[in-house]
Amino acid sequence: MAAKLSVFYKDQKVGIIQVDSKTEHFAFAYTHAWRQNGFEISPHIPFDTPATSASIKKFLDNLLPEGRALDIFSLFFQVTKNNTLAITREIGNETSGALTFFDDRAERVTTSERKIKEIELTERIRTEDPVRLIIWDGKPRLSVAGVQDKLPVIYRNGAYSFGEGKLASTHILKFETDRQRHLIINEYICMKLAHAAGLEAAEVEIKHFGDKPALLVTRFDRKRISDEEIERLHIIDGCQALDLPPTHKYERNMGTGKRVEAVREGVSFQKLFAFSNRCANPIKTKLQILQWAFFNLIISNADAHGKNISFFAGKNGYTLTPFYDMVCIAMYPEFEQQLSMGYGDNFSTDIQKRDIEAMCEQCDINPKLAFKELKNMANRVLKAVEEHHFHEAATGEEEKAFVKEMVKQIRERAERYSAI
Repeated sequence: MAAKLSVFYKDQKVGIIQVDSKTEHFAFAYTHAWRQNGFEISPHIPFDTPATSASIKKFLDNLLPEGRALDIFSLFFQVTKNNTLAITREIGNETSGALTFFDDRAERVTTSERKIKEIELTERIRTEDPVRLIIWDGKPRLSVAGVQDKLPVIYRNGAYSFGEGKLASTHILKFETDRQRHLIINEYICMKLAHAAGLEAAEVEIKHFGDKPALLVTRFDRKRISDEEIERLHIIDGCQALDLPPTHKYERNMGTGKRVEAVREGVSFQKLFAFSNRCANPIKTKLQILQWAFFNLIISNADAHGKNISFFAGKNGYTLTPFYDMVCIAMYPEFEQQLSMGYGDNFSTDIQKRDIEAMCEQCDINPKLAFKELKNMANRVLKAVEEHHFHEAATGEEEKAFVKEMVKQIRERAERYSAI
């Protein structure tokens, strides 16, 4: 017996996913109408040849939450975490990107809006209980991929709400825990710094709920049409672009231990630059990825992995989305400090000139261009640090001291790479 899900883009039926309940074999078929007027939802789910079962499953797996959010989903729906189709069905009305997924036996979700009282949201955030953050009105609200605690919401005129049907979320609220002290101000500054340094980055602002900060991130895969409709824009992340599962978001997908560090089957700069050749403007895309890589190097964002880069997908091909999830990981020495992707064979944050040269050779990049871009990025970061008063967003002496040290470290690394 086969389980089925219908896939929609806006009101258009894209195709049908089928999974054999015994063999767990995935199959996908586009509708005739979508083949005539639509686009391939993934480079690995093409029009001309049947997609493999593995590629379909990997595409869906990359839409699902990770970490403890997935654990909560599994318990709530009473399905195992590896039951990809079942979880996709439950969160199918709002995943990352534009696609929605429905069981043909279920009624389509009607458009509605559930207002969130700020006092209620504040109380839930204050508890730092992931279950209370995720489960609202007896249903999970977290439906976007990633590990960090977050909540997709509609935000307009200073008020928050949940949407159904044509009312998709417009923003994502991200939270920190005691183990991630000052993560919100950290990401806020890094994102603002990225924008000031010339990168296209998602818009962010800090909100406070009592004494708890949150980062309000404007979704770039959403477009407001009216108060009754939010348009969804289709995107794929780096893992989906490269036909890799979410477990391969780090280049060293088996970990950093001595016995497995040589295994490098995950997302890498080399693979991302190769995928750029499939984009609408390969030269522009490669330059943007190079600038993103160097910015993350300067701010010590060791966690710039394959799910922290995405592409818009449509009839005109693939283009990079704004960048997101940029944090100075060096401020948390208890976290892994090895880079998600290596420069040549070096995964430490102490990247030397020879490592950049090795990266250029691997990725077929002109070294002169690479060093020019690295120096330019370093100088733009230095200029932004001096001209913008990012530290003014900090509250309390402890947070101000944290920001002062973080900016100091970023400035020192920028000075170093401006002179490379």
